[in-house]
Amino acid sequence: MSSSIPSTALTPPSEKIRQVLGDDPEQPRFVQTVTGKGYRFIAPATSIEDRINDRVINDRVINDRIINDRIEDRGNGSKGSGEHAPVLTTSLPAAIQAGNTEIGSPSGTSDIGERAAQSVSPAAIPVLSRSRWLAVALALVVLAGAIVVFVRMNSSSIGGGPLTRSVKPQIHSLAVLPLENLSGDPAQEYFADGMTDEVITMLAKNTGLRVVSRTSVMQYKKVHRPLADVARELGVDGILEGSVGRSGNRVHINAQLIYSPKDMHLWAESYDRDLNDLTSLQSDLAQDIARQVGLTTAAVGRPERHINPEAHDAYLLGRHYWFVSQYKKSREYFEKAIELQPDYAAAWSGVADYYTASAVEGQITQEVAIAQAEPAARKAIELDDSLAEAHHAMAAVYYFLRWDWNAAEKESARAIELNPHYSEIHHLRSYLFDTLNRTDESLQEERKAMELDPFARPFALALALLYAHQFDAALQEALARSEGAT
Repeated sequence: MSSSIPSTALTPPSEKIRQVLGDDPEQPRFVQTVTGKGYRFIAPATSIEDRINDRVINDRVINDRIINDRIEDRGNGSKGSGEHAPVLTTSLPAAIQAGNTEIGSPSGTSDIGERAAQSVSPAAIPVLSRSRWLAVALALVVLAGAIVVFVRMNSSSIGGGPLTRSVKPQIHSLAVLPLENLSGDPAQEYFADGMTDEVITMLAKNTGLRVVSRTSVMQYKKVHRPLADVARELGVDGILEGSVGRSGNRVHINAQLIYSPKDMHLWAESYDRDLNDLTSLQSDLAQDIARQVGLTTAAVGRPERHINPEAHDAYLLGRHYWFVSQYKKSREYFEKAIELQPDYAAAWSGVADYYTASAVEGQITQEVAIAQAEPAARKAIELDDSLAEAHHAMAAVYYFLRWDWNAAEKESARAIELNPHYSEIHHLRSYLFDTLNRTDESLQEERKAMELDPFARPFALALALLYAHQFDAALQEALARSEGAT
């Protein structure tokens, strides 16, 4: 049964169909015009299933005939002994296309193609075999799946839309939160704090990264608060947190870097070293973090000399007591570190700091302080000229004890060059420039110190503004700090 379509509506498409099929309207094979009604399709229709079945059957028939021919040929001696004619297993189109090509015939001609063509009806020759259709369909499914995965991955990348490349967030400022002590021994808290301090010092050598100083981050020791709040209070966009465990002569550190605006974990790593290799551990950690925040590598001075683990332990204890203003106890451990390792520059710097601070606090006389602090600071610089703390100690001796402003400025400038994020040296230079009546530079240095270590001296900037006779600004700064502290 055929259906008719009005010719007035679809004449142009019918003509195109004829053109594509190469059909003649006078002697139609596919499309026949029905006068006054339209046109109809008159070619015989065969279902796909029937065509596939015909294809399979005819492939087998052709293959069987060729095999039989080969057997007959071998029986007639057309092949020499020991030679075997190949068995044809190719699909129907290949067999037909072979035509007059050699298929086991010595003469180069064969009637196999003709016999094959005669045994197969045109309807039994589909464009692709069933296996090829399945292969094409499978390939399309895989391709579609790959496209979906690709689009979804790119759509979820940072920055939004589809087909955009994932971009790692850029960190410009970093706070190293106090490393958690996992040793199980409260007496090892000084070691965890000392490791935190040394990691901060190592990272602060990068001029492209602002690193918050020790005093401010120590406010968050054992304080479990949302990292977004901590980052906002410290004014940073990156947080490094972790833990340190010490067992015998082994040290284990876990660290993870977090992009605070989105609370996104960017990187995590574990380090396990011997105490004798502690310096390289700190250096590797600092360089790994530097790479993660977009810097090529952490800035380093000359290679660190080997530090005796016991001397390093004593030095960390000295700094621990120094930061809690127990100066006499700090000196004992600094001197113990020097006794264990006489060329320990950082320990000599600690001794100089003790005598200068004690004189400023009025605990010892200026003369006694000069006699002990100045040689200790010079010794530290002699041992390691790349140590910012040694030049800071020398600048403090010149400023507080010698009153040599020019020498103090020179030494403090060298310390800034070595560690631009060393908040203590910025604070010292603020004092120095105020003494020299260089008010703008004094305020600039104090602001820098506050930026690097906001909780070390919360009212230092207000006092600097007061000394500069900027009373309104001093009051506003003091009020802002008071509100921030509540």
